[in-house]
Amino acid sequence: MRITNHSPQEYEPCSINLLPEFLVNQIKAGEVIERPASLVKEVIENSLDAGSTEVEVHIIENGLELISVKDNGKGMSYEELPYAFCRHATSKINNLDDLYNLSSFGFRGEALASISSISRLLCKTAKKNGKGGKIVINGSKQETYHQVANEKQGTTLSIKDLFYNTPVRLKFIKSKNSEKNAIRKTIQAFLLSSPQTTFKVSFDSGDKEIYSAVDSENYIKRVQKVFFKKNNTSHEIKKLEFSYDNYSLEAFFSTTSTKGNAHKCQFLFANGRFFADKTIHALISRTTSPLWPEGTTGHYLIKIRLPQNHMDINVHPRKTQIKFLKSSLIYSLISSGLAQELKRETFSLNKNLNNNTANNHSFGEHYLPNQNQTESLLGHSFNDQYSEEEVSFENKNICFYLSPLYSLFKDDEGSSFVIDKKQLLVDYSLHFFKTHFPFKSEERSPLLISEPFSVLKPKLSKETLQSLEDFGIELEYLTADTLILRSIPQFLELLPYKELIQAIILTVSFLTNQNKINDLSGNSSFFNENRKILLENLPSSSYELTEKHFLAMCNKLKNTSKKSSFKLLDQKTLEGLFQLKKR
Repeated sequence: MRITNHSPQEYEPCSINLLPEFLVNQIKAGEVIERPASLVKEVIENSLDAGSTEVEVHIIENGLELISVKDNGKGMSYEELPYAFCRHATSKINNLDDLYNLSSFGFRGEALASISSISRLLCKTAKKNGKGGKIVINGSKQETYHQVANEKQGTTLSIKDLFYNTPVRLKFIKSKNSEKNAIRKTIQAFLLSSPQTTFKVSFDSGDKEIYSAVDSENYIKRVQKVFFKKNNTSHEIKKLEFSYDNYSLEAFFSTTSTKGNAHKCQFLFANGRFFADKTIHALISRTTSPLWPEGTTGHYLIKIRLPQNHMDINVHPRKTQIKFLKSSLIYSLISSGLAQELKRETFSLNKNLNNNTANNHSFGEHYLPNQNQTESLLGHSFNDQYSEEEVSFENKNICFYLSPLYSLFKDDEGSSFVIDKKQLLVDYSLHFFKTHFPFKSEERSPLLISEPFSVLKPKLSKETLQSLEDFGIELEYLTADTLILRSIPQFLELLPYKELIQAIILTVSFLTNQNKINDLSGNSSFFNENRKILLENLPSSSYELTEKHFLAMCNKLKNTSKKSSFKLLDQKTLEGLFQLKKR
């Protein structure tokens, strides 16, 4: 560093100062403690991280006068106690790798230091041997600190006069009902994520609400108590469970719904950690239409389990935002999985799946095949599309591979054709679009993992997307420039449907730009009329088909008018090609 010498007349005092610790804590408190509910969240997380099986919470004046949390966790020793209120002091992590393998709620070491800087705080704690300490801190200033003995194991934290020394913060506190509801929702999140813990909750001079610990078999009872007032268990809750790879999802939905979101219990958890995600909430709102009438919502709880190193919670000081390594997989599990399960009664993969569900599972339980089962079921579904004659290899059909885009086909009458596989896919699809329009729910197959497609402006209208459903194609917007494919016609299951769907999206977008999309609604011939545009939008990539599928598709089309993909060969040329094959 170069140092410039100044004369005494040129010297100016340094304008950059290190802030005092108490002021730093107050600044950090603005990030961590936004409102009383934020404080309640931080303190209960500490109790649960300490292994508490019983947590007692008492709130006065919506947390501004008193927030008291008492637990029976492992407690702290007299020597450890003051370190708990130092910034960036924590027992949860030791190195950077620990951030991506967290098993605790807290880890930043900021909450208690921030809380003690904006309130009058008393903390009393003891270890299993009954020995511990008591400390009083007012606005970051330690008032008393001494040892205690013969105390019950655990920690009691009393926080009084929140924001007493930062009155400007009080101006941003919302109405009493708003703050109380926020605190209740925070506590409810812990009731749902920690069923093994007994909670006792009271507000002002009201009676204690007791939530006894429950095991996994009785978990739904706690869900009912949280969802519905006065422990009303007459309301039905629908439970859904399914998984993909090492991701799993458990969901609970109330079967009743009302307009608006006020007083609704709507919770998302990832590995037991509550988080907020507007995209996921929007997906759920769109997906639950089979369960709740349009314009209404109900209570729901979504619990996602995934590898701990597939999520990053070190995004925001309040730890309510999570970055997922495979966010598209999370979105697909929720959109496709929930849609498939909620439509189970009228919308199934195929008849086999319906029979398995009916025969092997009781009401309220749901079945989702694993990948091998899915492939088996879809293979059966493909065969159901054709007659025995079309898939039989005794009818003397012959196919001969020429290139990724072309193959030879000889039918049982001896006629030979060069087949453009790109056009074959289009003609085959157009034939089904025409003959099965509009597609019934049982003729569609939901995708276990939704396929995302990037789209250009203009945005496709709701009416356009609904019209595509008549062709068995269910699409919806995930973001402004991304559509997700949720279901396809069954006849496309084992064909290169991604390329075809992308071409359909591009075609519909182009025609929307040309103000010609009005012809789509109720028009079974729409894509036949726009076949040229559809073909132009279909990529000239490899269209690999198994011999069985190729022959079946050719036989399906050979006696129809949709044969533009068939180019007749003369006998001489054909014999020459097959002589090459024999050599």
